[in-house]
Amino acid sequence: MKRKIVLLSAGIIAIICVFAAVALLRHEDSDESAADYMQAYRELTECVEQLSTSLQKCLHTSSTQRRQQEAATAAYKSAEARVSLSQLQLAEHDALLKSAGEYAHGLTQRLASGEDLSEADIDSLKNLCQAVETLSQNLSSLNSEAGAMNENALAAKLRRIEPASAAIAPAHVAAVGEPKLLAGMGEISKTDASAAASGFLRLRRSTIKYESSYQHGSGVPVYVFSASVPGGVAEIEVTKTGGFVSSVSSTRQALTRGLPVQDAVAAAEKLLQDNGYSNMRVVGYDTHGNEVIVSFAHLKNGITYYPEEITATIGRDTGALIAFDSYC
Repeated sequence: MKRKIVLLSAGIIAIICVFAAVALLRHEDSDESAADYMQAYRELTECVEQLSTSLQKCLHTSSTQRRQQEAATAAYKSAEARVSLSQLQLAEHDALLKSAGEYAHGLTQRLASGEDLSEADIDSLKNLCQAVETLSQNLSSLNSEAGAMNENALAAKLRRIEPASAAIAPAHVAAVGEPKLLAGMGEISKTDASAAASGFLRLRRSTIKYESSYQHGSGVPVYVFSASVPGGVAEIEVTKTGGFVSSVSSTRQALTRGLPVQDAVAAAEKLLQDNGYSNMRVVGYDTHGNEVIVSFAHLKNGITYYPEEITATIGRDTGALIAFDSYC
C-alpha cells in the first residue's frame, strides 16, 4: 500500500513538474514576444523620426545634391519603417509611409536627371513633412511609458494614434523619368506579367490571381497580382513595360533567426540574379528582428547609381523573401 502511495505521489510530482516546465516555457515565449514587439516599436519610432528629418532637410536645403541625398534617405527610411509597421500589425499607418517613400523615390530620380523642385513639389513636401512629423511625435510620446507596458497595452496605445495623411500633387508623377532598367523595353500583356510574377515567387501560374492595374508613385504603370505563399499572402506588382517585378509585400513573418545574416544577404543577391536584375551591387543591409533588409544599387561603368535602389527583405527562418521594392 505504501509503495502504491509513493508511486502515486511520484507521478503527481512528475505531472506538476511537467506543467511547471510548460508554464515556464510559455512565460519565456511571452517575454521574447513582448521584447520583439518593443524592439519593433523602437525601430519604427526611430525610422519615422529619421524619415521626418530627411524630408525636412529635403525641403529646406538649397543644394540639389544634398536634396537628392536626403530624398534617397527618406525613401530608404520609409521602407524600413514599413517593415517595423508590419511587425506591429499597424496597417492603418502604411498608406502615409508608402506615399512618403514613393514620393521621395520619384523625387530622387528626377533630381538625379537634373530637374529641380517645382511649386507643386514644395507644397507636396510641406504636406508630407507635416503628416510624418505628426506621426513621429505621436510615436515618440509613448516612449517614456512604453518600457513599463506589456505587449497588449502598448499595442492598444499604438492603435489609438490617429492615422495621418498628406496631399501630394499628381504633377510629380508625370514628371518622373523612365528608369534605366526599363529603357527600350516594350509593353507586356497581363498574361506575360502573371508569368513573371509566378516565376519571381517560384509558384505555379494557377496560384497567381490578377487584382488590378495602376500607375504608382514613380510614374510606372504596373499590373497587381496576389498569391498564397507559405505563411501568408503576397501582393506582387509587375511593370507593364519590360515585365519586371517592381514590388512584393507579404503578410508572412519570420518566426526564428537561425539563418546567419550573411547567408540572408547571399539569398537576396541570388534572388536578383535569378530574376534578371543585372549589374546590381549590395550597398548595405539592416537587421530587423528576424529579418534582413538588403539594399542594392545599379552599377554601370563602375559608377553606382544610388537613386536606382532595390531592397529585398529576407526572413532568417527559411531564407525566403518577405518583401521587395525596386525603383521601377
